[in-house]
Amino acid sequence: MYFKIHRGSHEIGGTCIEILEGKHRLLLDLGLPLDADRENAESLLPEIPDIFSDSPQHTTAIIISHAHQDHWGLAGYVKDHVQVFASHGTIQLINTNKIFIRDTLVPKQVQEIELDKNFVFGPFLVTPHLVDHSAPDALAFHITNKIMNISLFYSGDFRNHGRKHGALARLIKSVKGDGGAELLLIEGTTLSRLSDSYPSEKDIQKKFYAKFQQSENTTFVFSSGQNIDRWVTIYNAARDAGKTIIIDLYTAWVIKSLINLSDSFPKPGWKHDDGTYSVRTYYWKNHCDALDAAGQEKFILSNARYRIKVEEIIQDPGKYVFMARSNRLIELLIKRFSSTEGMHIIWSLWSGYLNPPEHTSYKPSPIKLLAEKYNIPITHIHTSGHAGKNDIVKLIEGINPHTIIPIHTEVPEAFLDLDSRTRLLEDGVEYEMRELLRRD
Repeated sequence: MYFKIHRGSHEIGGTCIEILEGKHRLLLDLGLPLDADRENAESLLPEIPDIFSDSPQHTTAIIISHAHQDHWGLAGYVKDHVQVFASHGTIQLINTNKIFIRDTLVPKQVQEIELDKNFVFGPFLVTPHLVDHSAPDALAFHITNKIMNISLFYSGDFRNHGRKHGALARLIKSVKGDGGAELLLIEGTTLSRLSDSYPSEKDIQKKFYAKFQQSENTTFVFSSGQNIDRWVTIYNAARDAGKTIIIDLYTAWVIKSLINLSDSFPKPGWKHDDGTYSVRTYYWKNHCDALDAAGQEKFILSNARYRIKVEEIIQDPGKYVFMARSNRLIELLIKRFSSTEGMHIIWSLWSGYLNPPEHTSYKPSPIKLLAEKYNIPITHIHTSGHAGKNDIVKLIEGINPHTIIPIHTEVPEAFLDLDSRTRLLEDGVEYEMRELLRRD
């Protein structure tokens, strides 16, 4: 049984991990690097000839942990003989990208994983587990090689401060009940940052509420349309502050596509106690065009009753919270306001997207320049989609593996200070599994 990290041993994003036993190859994620140029994505494909060949030497499957493109963004390049597995929510969001992001390559067929239900691929027994993450329906995987009777646990991206209360404790209990894992592949995204822990979604809901309550003009909130935990947080705060929240058709589509996960996600048509709509929709032309091209005219029409136009917003601007996109279209809307006095921007994403760190190739968001141009203050209200150090330690102690392999981190050496069982691996190097489990 052989093990190789193609990308991710010293990098956040672009994750791809290979496990090989005989004629069967199992890939854990096949992600696009975070700072990659999508037009040159093909040049970033890992050196796994079989998955891009019509004459493979091995039978290959990919299991995708969640719907962020740094974990699945290269999977659209693989040949049809490669089996691809993902959760229901992940499949829905991958298909959403195909609708709204032009020229996005997605896997032609993805098989749906049932939570906590084992499935077999060759010698591998795979058990998926729901984790708390900023992507809905995200999974971790407990994988056992039935031939060698060796198991590993892949954390994917996880945290313990979102809205899936008790998910980490349930996961640990389940894995221990199944015999534990000798090898733990664990993400360490936040270990290059200063905080050992992060505020909960409920904590930041209070901050949103305070800002909304004091706002006398429209508040523009920039957040991921796929982060359903954050959507619930912002909706609750806006409702409690007596505000009407405006979303675009992209976010409305995401909510609709995840209806099988929960029918309690706030959606267009929900009402305040006085009977007025608490969620309205704003129609951007590019979203209408994308949905129309996908044959979703009925969806566009079904939201028309909740539609709000700029003329209505500017009549009573302090009434609204506007969920916005980080692009230049928003300036066209702001120009229609008679005044930006009292207007506010809340950035509810990683701060590095607004003010890129020096060591990255990210470009500053145009929203920063827009705020400066119109003298609109920006407040950062956010919590990480990833575990802080304290919860990383909690998972390590709960699984109690023989060997710990850091992944999805810029500082793998930080794990050496957390636990002496850590092994630091290099991208592109093949390791024999028993060698990884050997104690020096």
